[in-house]
This record gives sequence, C-alpha cells and structure tokens, in this order.
Amino acid sequence: MRLSVLNAIVWRIVAEIFRRHAHQHSLYLLESHPGASLRGRLHVRRGTYPAASETDPEIIFNLGGPAGTFEIVQPGNFEGPRQDFVVPMLEGDPIELLDRIDRGLGLHTPTALPKSTPGTLAVRLVAEVMAHESLARIPLRATMGWFDHNGYEGPLPWTKVVRPDAQVHSQDQSAPSLKAAFNDVGHLLAIHAAPHDEMLTDPDNQRYAIVDVRKGELNLAQSAKVGSSIDLMQAYQSNGRRLGSIVDRILSHLNR
Repeated sequence: MRLSVLNAIVWRIVAEIFRRHAHQHSLYLLESHPGASLRGRLHVRRGTYPAASETDPEIIFNLGGPAGTFEIVQPGNFEGPRQDFVVPMLEGDPIELLDRIDRGLGLHTPTALPKSTPGTLAVRLVAEVMAHESLARIPLRATMGWFDHNGYEGPLPWTKVVRPDAQVHSQDQSAPSLKAAFNDVGHLLAIHAAPHDEMLTDPDNQRYAIVDVRKGELNLAQSAKVGSSIDLMQAYQSNGRRLGSIVDRILSHLNR
C-alpha cells in the first residue's frame, strides 16, 4: 500500500488519540527507523521523553516492515501483538478501533470530546493535510524532527531552520543530553513532498511546512528560510473553528 495512504490513516488515528486524551495526559510522538527501514514507525507515548514502555503502555504504528499494523507495548516489553489498523479504519468501525486502543493503553474513553489543546490542533492539522494529499501523484510525508535509528538518536538537520542553536550532530548520547535536545526539537515535524517515500533530505532546496505539535504553531519554510510563526489556535478560531483555510495555506506553499 502507498505510504501516503498509510500515513493518512495513521495520522487520523493519532489525531483522534490526541483529541480524546491530550487535555488530561501528557502525550508525545517519536519516529523510529529500526533496521534499514526508511518508512519507519510512529510511536505515541505518555509522559515525557525518554519515557517508554518501562512506565506506561505505548502504541507503535508500523509504516514499514509489517506495514499497516500497530502494537500496544505494555510496560517492561519491547513489542506487542500486531494488529491491523487499515481494515478497521476503511471497512470496519473506526470508533471501535479507537475504543480498543484506549483499553489497550489503559485510558478512559471520554463520553464527549474535550476542547482541543494547541498540540491537539496541530496533530489534527497534520491529519487533514495527509488525508487531502493521500492519493496525490507526488505524495507528502510528515517527518518528525528527531531521528531514532539503531541506537543513535538526535535531531535532523532541518530543525536548525527554526532552532538554530540546537545541537544537530552531538556525539553525546547520554540521557541528560538527549533529553535536552529532544525537548528542543523533538516536537517539530516537517510536511514535505516525498516522491520516493524519503524523509526531508534537502531542506536548502525544498519547500516544507514545520508544525510544532507541542506549542501548536506553524512555520512555512523554503530554502532554509522560515517565515513568521502562525498561532494555529488563533487562526483556527478566526476562521470559524475550521482547519480548511490553514490546510489550503500549507498546500499553496508546497505548490500543490
């Protein structure tokens, strides 16, 4: 299956997890690339980095390898039973899948959706963009600003566009150093064209949108230059509590 379609489905699920729980629980995202996987995996974790399965369950969406599956990893484990997310979302009952994920993560399913936090609004925006372009000839990809690959962790070079003081190629893999660096750039993601499913590889010559999924901010970048930050909550409210005009602005910037 096309990565763009998988991305659209995964980001929709992640957006619904954030809509249900980000107001009450601290959630963060992590992209990992085990082995030689370019597509990688997207994690939703509770707590703060580097909190993982030692303290709370986490959910991992597989975009490469066993693509189209997710795992709910319980404390003390490194993996969990693989479950399909494509069929339940496209042919089954998405709400049933989301409720099942809640139970697996030990989260109480709310009776009504709470108001979106700035971070939730940012994740919802990514989901809307990914859905809009899921069948485009040249697909889009959302690449997190933090690279986790076979024991190496650190920020990707494009994050220096908005965080010029971030330490990009640090050899210090100690926990305090990693935590400080992740807190600086780990909440950033870039939406960009990905003709071959690749991550953002040439920020000096590409257009891309940078979304801060913690602060709820948007920056439009081109050739390593970035525009002023856009407050997503303010833009959302001034547009009748709709995301459409913000999505259009991103797509226009990306020449879609």
